[in-house]
Amino acid sequence: QQPSWCGLLTPAQRLYCGFALIAELLLIWLWQQGVTHSPASDQWVNTIAHLMLISLYPRAKAPPLTQQSARVQPNGPPAAATAGQAKARSFFLDSVKILCTELVLIHHISIAFGAFGGLSWAPIFATADGNGNTFSAQVSFWLLAPNQCFFMCLLFFVAGIFTPSSLERKGVTEFVRDKLKRIGWPLIISYFVVSPLMTGLLGVVLGGGNMLTYMNFQASVTWFLATLLIFSIAYAIVPLPHVSLPFPSSIQIILICAALGAVQGWMFYLNVTFFDICPNINGALPFDVAFFAAGCIAKRSGWLEAIQQMSPKDYWLARTVCLLAWVGVGVAGPLIGASNLLAHNLCQIVLVGTFFGVLTGSLSVSVLHFCAVHCNSASRVQRIASEAQYAVYVLQVIIIPCVTLSFLPILSSLGIAVKFHFVEGGYGFTSFDKIPDWLRIVGWLYTIALVTVISWPLGYFFRKLPLVRDVL
Repeated sequence: QQPSWCGLLTPAQRLYCGFALIAELLLIWLWQQGVTHSPASDQWVNTIAHLMLISLYPRAKAPPLTQQSARVQPNGPPAAATAGQAKARSFFLDSVKILCTELVLIHHISIAFGAFGGLSWAPIFATADGNGNTFSAQVSFWLLAPNQCFFMCLLFFVAGIFTPSSLERKGVTEFVRDKLKRIGWPLIISYFVVSPLMTGLLGVVLGGGNMLTYMNFQASVTWFLATLLIFSIAYAIVPLPHVSLPFPSSIQIILICAALGAVQGWMFYLNVTFFDICPNINGALPFDVAFFAAGCIAKRSGWLEAIQQMSPKDYWLARTVCLLAWVGVGVAGPLIGASNLLAHNLCQIVLVGTFFGVLTGSLSVSVLHFCAVHCNSASRVQRIASEAQYAVYVLQVIIIPCVTLSFLPILSSLGIAVKFHFVEGGYGFTSFDKIPDWLRIVGWLYTIALVTVISWPLGYFFRKLPLVRDVL
């Protein structure tokens, strides 16, 4: 007697199929609906949502643990041989992640107070003039431009370091399922829940009217999670050889990054957008791919130890080039102006991209070496910050807008009235009312301090909540 179709599925699997059907219908409706300001039509996020629906399907009972261990154990090195080294290296890498995450917060707060860039999920105090000796120009060229060159690249580099060993321990199936859980859930919840609610509430507070007309589905800061998830799955399913390469010298890294910068300039000229990465002139897709790939090679090739043992000649070369490039950007940028610097001329844009590539290579090497030598020890504060880092990155889309709004009563008490207008094209609610530069700087420092004080303790305790601790 042939079994019935219903007999092929367990009760849990039948229940899940019903849930998946409802979820699929909801995704289809959200993709094309016109009720909110924008539909939920990001192709990469929706692709990841469907992958998560597949990965959540209830599976058959797992084999005994001894059989799993027998299959997994030969793929990795003996734990006793590497435990001490891995523990020492993790402090150094934690320092890099903490530094880059704090710079991400400062970067977005700076945009909110008038520096170059778009920020559709927080109010922006815009400036009329972005050139010359203004707060906007100085912060943009002295802080944001160097930041953009390296901080996200290093986060991809650190993520790549742990990818090969994780894949070897878990195997392809469990590795992909784990990445979909740890990276996919924050992305999906941020895109489908947090983003529309926050933009809707921001619209009601600053613009008034119907909340639905302001609700916007956007990946915002979780573009990094979507891109990292795609990189990780690609690494797991593409049959790449296990290569071991010597750690390149500073000049080699700088030259490679200069070439990547030229490619980035060409992509910026063509306005190429891929993996939700905007076509920036510095620190974008070519660097993210290259740094993630470098991270995948680094641990097996002994690069982490090589960074700590760099010769003075090598790291001082990187520091010198970094300082010269940084000062060049900070001095020339405000004088030339962003619009003139990025004039729609292919040769000029490629040269600018190449210059920023030099800054990316030299600054990345300098930061990695400094953290490896001076920040490679354990402390209670560092441990707490390391555990909170992931949550801090995700929660910024809630904390930064709320803290920025708290500056409005301060302005009002000083007799300065600001009115926000909803600006299309990724700029959200923007105020063009004039604010004295000294007060803008005070608000900028106030927001950085308060966001930092709130974010790290909150992130630490938030990740200890039930369900959350299994993801963040």
